[in-house]
Amino acid sequence: MKAGAILAVLTTTAIGAPAALAAPAIGEATDVARNTLLDGQGARRPIERGDAVAANNTISTDAQGRAAFRFVDDTRLSVGPNSSVRLDKFVFDGDAGPSSFVIRATKGVLRFSTGRGEHEAYRIQTPAATIGVRGTDFDVKIDGEEVRVSVTDGEVVLCPNRGRAGFADCVECRAGFSILSSRTRARIVPTSSLPQIRAGSLLPLPSLAGALPGGLQGIGNLGQAAVGGAAGA
Repeated sequence: MKAGAILAVLTTTAIGAPAALAAPAIGEATDVARNTLLDGQGARRPIERGDAVAANNTISTDAQGRAAFRFVDDTRLSVGPNSSVRLDKFVFDGDAGPSSFVIRATKGVLRFSTGRGEHEAYRIQTPAATIGVRGTDFDVKIDGEEVRVSVTDGEVVLCPNRGRAGFADCVECRAGFSILSSRTRARIVPTSSLPQIRAGSLLPLPSLAGALPGGLQGIGNLGQAAVGGAAGA
């Protein structure tokens, strides 16, 4: 997909279908360390290994909390301490993978690895910038209205939320480099020049070997599942 098309996708507002009374599971916690909470269906509770997650759920951790997740399209997510991540929108078209997978991360540290969907389906929204992916692994650190993205495989496109018109302030970054962004401007630096993000703070990404426990692969039999919204975390 051309860079201009990907950049255009980043500016599209996520508009979700009305949530079902019981939203279908879109993934599962594969590993949980200490204090990790899940907000969903009007309740907040500790999350444990093997628990299902759905669109509109918010994952939050305290200073000791960490968790890793695998989704039905083989997207993988690791959430570090003092973090808040909302699974904002997920539109799944069976074997074709997701046509839209939007995560809204408001603070903390996470690692993300894309699944089987088209690259433009994936988007991470932060207070400072919107991140688009191209089949990639990358780490994100959010500190107030500053965000850092360090790419370990593939490429990302980042657009500051208050950048100039015409994508003038959007940047593209490949493996081995990082983006440092405010709400108005982004710059690229070698990752080797920065402190490590993951050291001791993130659980390893789940393995892709075998089917998801709990039969979550069966969501593909639902045809199309469309749930999610644009509300902030």
